[in-house]
Amino acid sequence: MTGKAIQNIPIVIGIKCNICHYVVIGKNVIKNHFTENHKNISQVKNTEQCKVQLVFNGRLHKYIQIEEDENMGVDMGADID
Repeated sequence: MTGKAIQNIPIVIGIKCNICHYVVIGKNVIKNHFTENHKNISQVKNTEQCKVQLVFNGRLHKYIQIEEDENMGVDMGADID
């Protein structure tokens, strides 16, 4: 599921699960997601980078994938660990 970018929220590079569309920014987080939810399925073959925004910040973090637009800048301050 993708949405339009929300103004004044930084856009960062994330990782999307192509099986269930779970979106995160950390390599370890997506690895844990596959371990818990998609056992015996290749993480490498079923993930890809995408642009995301953190729309819910608090106890429960929720990233959303945003539509690609060549004019939008990406905040390079967020690292994918």
